[in-house]
Amino acid sequence: MMTLCRPWPRGLKIDRPTAPNQSCIVTFPPLRPESGHLLHLDALRLIGSAGIVVLHVAAFFDSGTVSDRIANSTRSFSLLVDMFFTVSGVVIAFVYFAQVTDTQSYFSFLRKRIARLGPLHWLTLAIFVAIGLAGHFFHIQMNHPELYNPQCFPSNLLFLNSVGFCPYLSFNGLSWSISAEMLMYVCVPILFWIMRRHMAGAGLIAAIAWLALTFIPGTLWYKWTATGGFLRAVPSFALGAWLFGARGTLAKLPFANWGFWLGVLAFVGGCAIGVAKLALLLTLYATVACGVAADEQKRPSRLVSRLAAGGQLTYSSYMLHPLVSMVLLNTLADRVLHAHGWERNSLVVVTFLAVWPVSYLSLIFFERPARRWLSGQVKEAPTRGAPGTRGGEHNCSGSDSRALRRTITSSKCDAKRS
Repeated sequence: MMTLCRPWPRGLKIDRPTAPNQSCIVTFPPLRPESGHLLHLDALRLIGSAGIVVLHVAAFFDSGTVSDRIANSTRSFSLLVDMFFTVSGVVIAFVYFAQVTDTQSYFSFLRKRIARLGPLHWLTLAIFVAIGLAGHFFHIQMNHPELYNPQCFPSNLLFLNSVGFCPYLSFNGLSWSISAEMLMYVCVPILFWIMRRHMAGAGLIAAIAWLALTFIPGTLWYKWTATGGFLRAVPSFALGAWLFGARGTLAKLPFANWGFWLGVLAFVGGCAIGVAKLALLLTLYATVACGVAADEQKRPSRLVSRLAAGGQLTYSSYMLHPLVSMVLLNTLADRVLHAHGWERNSLVVVTFLAVWPVSYLSLIFFERPARRWLSGQVKEAPTRGAPGTRGGEHNCSGSDSRALRRTITSSKCDAKRS
């Protein structure tokens, strides 16, 4: 007979052998949708994160007609970051609109968000710092030495690397969007205050910000990162909050599920043929709106439900794929094997595939335990949610899922009153 020993992290099952000829059986917890309420948006998060990984690994393809075409077709995938801001606006409003009402609840909200984003951000920052120090002391030639500028460390540490204190991307360069996201969280009370007075206020903020940024002469705001990246997030995040308020109206949209997939295909196809980036951005906004409508209609397809489970890997894959690329492509392909042609291109594909198990291991062994510790959560959220939910959390720490279950009804009532 097998006996089950206490696992770490929670959810990892290890059956101890009771006889010499028996082996230990380790069962890793399966990924589940983080809730049953926003499955289309969870699926969209996975699709978007895969697109971001493709964008960055495609640059390593060996030169050639097909490789150059892939690289050119994926350049506009950078707009998927703006889609993430929009999805985040929906999710944050969905979970916290009825909860963040005073100073205490606001600081509790910030603690949970720091617990959600901070551990992996600080871990990757520490790894890049170690790489920079190793390059300096061992005289290793770096491809981009400016990434390791120590003057940029404080802004990265404090989530301020999208404000412009460091004028270029540094360390884990992709973390500029995490900085922008965190600054949106700081502004959440103002946004919710406006929404409680009139739900259309969030949509008005989004429209004014989008038009102001778009019609400023000589600015391509959708390319801002280390300098002004936090301003880039404003229209998309506010739009997401407005979509939360308008979800009852959006639920009446016919064929929302088909519109969701049409939007995904239209964006990918538009990137391939070189459609203007602002048009592609509007396409992504429409796709998120269709996703919100489809989630309100509560008729997810089997494909959406399966993809939604992978949505939990969004943050891990986003933050870790530069390190995976550095190991397999910058180091192994370029410096060790000097790979070219099909060998190099094969390593690019392997790198894309390797991102996902690495992300899973990070989620299970590091991120979830760190979130529980930082958020002050003693017990892990149950693997099965409240009636109508699946999974223990939705883009948040486990304690946030309990807030989600408590606030769904009140959030819907507030939206109807508005």
